[in-house]
Amino acid sequence: MTGAGQGVGQGIAYALAAEGAAVAVTGRTASKLDDTVAGIRERGGKGLAIACDVKDAAGISQSVETTVRELGGLNILVNNAQEVPLGALNDVTDEAFTAGWESGPLASFRLMKAAYPHLKGDGNIVNLASPAAHRSGRPVSALSWWPSGGKLQIAAVSHTGAASSPSRVQPRATQLRAASHTG
Repeated sequence: MTGAGQGVGQGIAYALAAEGAAVAVTGRTASKLDDTVAGIRERGGKGLAIACDVKDAAGISQSVETTVRELGGLNILVNNAQEVPLGALNDVTDEAFTAGWESGPLASFRLMKAAYPHLKGDGNIVNLASPAAHRSGRPVSALSWWPSGGKLQIAAVSHTGAASSPSRVQPRATQLRAASHTG
């Protein structure tokens, strides 16, 4: 679960743990991840905090390998983290746009590739995106990249709830496209 130190990512981590999943939570800020893992444990779940900047390809590989080693496998990948370059066209810097690309589409691509050997068969990938990603009517990731079964889901989500009360953050899917490929 990337970007799990706060907001939607934290809410999804709590929901996965409530369903019995052991959850590896990743993000850039270790103290926020520790808080998320504490919340998972308070709810009776098992969590693992892994500090990782998803713009770092080596860090992505290490986080996947740490998850597999410490939790005994990988069944679900949730790509949530992204720096979003907001603003008018002429106000967004090249650096902000590049950070958005590297932390969003490129990071999701790298994470799917790193997780793929561990997800073959019955694995699941959920890529979160803004509702803008669905305006074309086509999925963000091609199912042809997923040749050995499993499920790929692309969800545009928002969240409700107070940031000061993480237990109240509830992910709410505003649009969901789910597909299964049996390859």
